[in-house]
Amino acid sequence: MLAKDAEITQIVKRATTTTTAYEYTDALEYGKSYYWRVRALEIKGQSNIGDWSGTFTFRTMSAPAPVSDNTTKKQKSQSDSPGYVWVVILVIVAVPVAMLVLIRKTREM
Repeated sequence: MLAKDAEITQIVKRATTTTTAYEYTDALEYGKSYYWRVRALEIKGQSNIGDWSGTFTFRTMSAPAPVSDNTTKKQKSQSDSPGYVWVVILVIVAVPVAMLVLIRKTREM
């Protein structure tokens, strides 16, 4: 049994399983505490309703921060080509041009 309160009165999910594990697949609220407990309904195939376990608790993670347009623009501008990329491109273009100029000047002499 899964609930929103320690008294297990605000039930979120009541489930039965044939194993020692259960996976809750619906969404839970961010930043909330939930409470759960279990009990045996049968032992070795024989009906045997046991006592409830102690009540356990867990807390869901906080909601992620909303992404604003400014944050998106800032991230986009930060991901644009950094300055050193432009320097590398300039060097790649400038070196062959400089070599062609030097070769031409050498031939003219």
